[in-house]
Amino acid sequence: MYLEMKKSELSNTEFFDYTLSSGTKCYIIPRNGFKTSQACVVVDYGSADIAFSSEGNMYLSPSGTAHFIEHRMFEKKEHSFFSEFSSSGAYCNAFTDHRRTAYYFSCSNNFYDNLKRLLKMVSEPYFDDEGIKSEREIIKREIAMCNDQANWRVYYNMLKVMYRKKPLKVNIAGTENSLEKITPEILYNCFKSFYTASNMSIICTGDISPKKVAEIAESITFPTNPTAIKYYPSDEKRRAGDFIKERMGVNEPVFSLGFHYRDFTPGLKSTYAFRMAFELIAGTGSALYSKLFMKMMLFEPLGWNLMFSKDFCTGIITGKSRQAILISNMIIDEAERILYKGISDSEFLRLKKMMLGRFLRGFNSIDALCMAQAELSYFKADMWDAEEAIITITKEYVEDILETAFSREDAVLSVVE
Repeated sequence: MYLEMKKSELSNTEFFDYTLSSGTKCYIIPRNGFKTSQACVVVDYGSADIAFSSEGNMYLSPSGTAHFIEHRMFEKKEHSFFSEFSSSGAYCNAFTDHRRTAYYFSCSNNFYDNLKRLLKMVSEPYFDDEGIKSEREIIKREIAMCNDQANWRVYYNMLKVMYRKKPLKVNIAGTENSLEKITPEILYNCFKSFYTASNMSIICTGDISPKKVAEIAESITFPTNPTAIKYYPSDEKRRAGDFIKERMGVNEPVFSLGFHYRDFTPGLKSTYAFRMAFELIAGTGSALYSKLFMKMMLFEPLGWNLMFSKDFCTGIITGKSRQAILISNMIIDEAERILYKGISDSEFLRLKKMMLGRFLRGFNSIDALCMAQAELSYFKADMWDAEEAIITITKEYVEDILETAFSREDAVLSVVE
């Protein structure tokens, strides 16, 4: 057994990478002295992965299938893993987004027993008609609750305009109609196609032994059959500056300003550079944010998220304001101004220090560290690689990203008021 060790001088942290004999990648980050430990299993399978080929056959699964599997994985024929985690003093949960599913737990004691429990849970599916019927009603209520939330509506309205054909425009949980089409056969087929050893990653952090974690991971058998090949429809070209508004009678209007990056596949380095570009233009330390705050156009910071996979990439700015259209135009104008003027050396140095500061603060939280590594696993990278990526970003590289990041032609504004 060989565990590759990397050490960060900046964070004074050791990172261990280990590839199981089955092909699953393990990322182990010991944090001696912390009271809690956490583990996460990430599956490269999300709500957008509805069309795929497996073993020579093409499949089109109902929207919401990945999320449905996530819900049912905790329940087996004669026992509930939720109850078992709870009885052992662990908190467990899971989530599904457009490109992945993740299962995780945190605990102060019994970490290794809980790790065995987590790995066993995600390796042994059990789907039956009765369980599907009851889960269907639970998820329908979940969808109804989400539809009543302005933040949820403004986000999906934006995606519906941006991606007219791709499954991204559909709620991660699916629709009432698509849920009715889900059967045990469909769930088992999707599990077999995506819950494969080479399509999964294991992340563990806390006061733990890397060698013992690796030994436990090797003891659990994951399916080694080939992972399915995903397919996505092409989207037609949209009009520049698309806009959608919905009235819900909320006290404070919310907006999502999205940018569709066509023919761009993000990498580890570029994801951090996108964040730096946003901070430069509209982050809390920017001149634009100060101006918007002083003019009482904003009362809290804007949010930023980069949503991506191998087939799509979207930058999203979110906020609350009654002047969303004006703010959106000001953001794009500011990006154009900075690009024309260029980034000053002092401003770039401030951005670099800010990014490294945030990165290092993440090591003080076991949950933040585990979730950050879960995100990095998409790139087959670890926290050491992330640190190196941030350090090697240059001013010229951020300027190149800036030219892509806030184009008026790629913008979609969604408002709910």
